[in-house]
Amino acid sequence: MIVAEMDPSRIDVARRALTHEVIPRFRAQPGSARGHWMVNRSTGELLVLTTWEDAEAMAAGLAADRTSRANLAERTGLGIRATRTMEVLGSTDAEPTGTPAARWVHATWVQDPGPEASPSGTIFDDARPAPGSCGTYRLRDPETGTGLLLSFWARDDGRHRDLAHGLTVQRITVYEAIGATGPLRADACR
Repeated sequence: MIVAEMDPSRIDVARRALTHEVIPRFRAQPGSARGHWMVNRSTGELLVLTTWEDAEAMAAGLAADRTSRANLAERTGLGIRATRTMEVLGSTDAEPTGTPAARWVHATWVQDPGPEASPSGTIFDDARPAPGSCGTYRLRDPETGTGLLLSFWARDDGRHRDLAHGLTVQRITVYEAIGATGPLRADACR
């Protein structure tokens, strides 16, 4: 996962680069699985989530793509703030079919209170998106306990509905989905 920032006036340049350069290169990398590129248009904050078959494929893909990332950063004013490798604890990301339906992504950053609060397993097992989302990811940094709940929506009505029971919510951000390796199931997004 990459958290970056860019000049908001260059978001459409970034969207075109994603469609014509970044996503095709990502798909061509051996071991690449899924990719989602999201931006907050008002702040220019960019969130990139890529999933890989294994750690070796991820490392090889990141090394192979270094030059194109530098070129894209120059064209869009992109500055990387943080990168994280997180465990995917669960996902309802459907196989790509139909047309893109998810346009908005709610990102809820949370902190797991620790194993003493949930002795039978991680408390992230209880974290669920509200009904009506068209895809979700539950991610956790095993070293820090920081987690990220991502839920994909057809529209943003201003309500943040991820159910993070028992978790300390650190921050909620709404992003616009500007690129993905494939659309989420259109029939799942209402």
